[in-house]
Amino acid sequence: MDRTLRALGLGDFFCDVVTAIAPRRTHQTEQGHQRSDSARKQREGRRKVLPSTWSTSQYSARTGAPKKTRENCIEFGKESGAKINSAKSETLLLGHWTPTRDPVPFPIKQDFLKILGVWVGREDAAEKSWEERLVKTNEKRGPWSLRKLTIKGKSLVLRNETLPVLQYVAQVWPVQPRTAKAITRMIFYFTWNSKMDRVKREEMFKTHDKGGQGVPDIATILRGTFVCHCVRNTLRSEDESRFGFLMARFFLLSTWR
Repeated sequence: MDRTLRALGLGDFFCDVVTAIAPRRTHQTEQGHQRSDSARKQREGRRKVLPSTWSTSQYSARTGAPKKTRENCIEFGKESGAKINSAKSETLLLGHWTPTRDPVPFPIKQDFLKILGVWVGREDAAEKSWEERLVKTNEKRGPWSLRKLTIKGKSLVLRNETLPVLQYVAQVWPVQPRTAKAITRMIFYFTWNSKMDRVKREEMFKTHDKGGQGVPDIATILRGTFVCHCVRNTLRSEDESRFGFLMARFFLLSTWR
């Protein structure tokens, strides 16, 4: 990550997660048998206050951004009743960070920070994110392994249960060669019921009209997902000056191996 930031020309980069807690009023509903009018009125007059949390992620290259973010949250809390939970708020400094007089108001992480289910931070953050997702796919695929499914049925499970879980990370981190091998190994481990391959994997990936079995090549699909996400964000951007920045992840793929 540091190497990528330097290539992009980013000197200071700031990542901040703020968790706010605010009360939310809800009405209790009546259920069960009818009771006296006084009990019903007393029940109707009750109000239950439940805590509600919001997580906010902020990226900035300005040294004064952490302090300004805290001030904005406090100002917002005066009207809404929300409060910052400093114990759950975290900060991650990436690249070259120059110390300033104003300290960062939240605890500083030294290694990783999880944002919307994806790890960011050191250069092995991508591998950490993929390993975590592979564990989740194994858990989702476990019950299906106990059923007697055909190869076509197992391909449907891989497309609908495994692929969406991995595609989420593929929009942020490109699939690593080591991870791609692990994914391919997992596909055929599931397809052949933990036994040795009976047909060449290249033939299994082919469609039925070409003599294959239509097994999804998930590693290749994930590579395409990352590239398409970079191109789509570039085309949707209205700021032409950001085109190079949005496509930088694609052009710097060779530095992430």
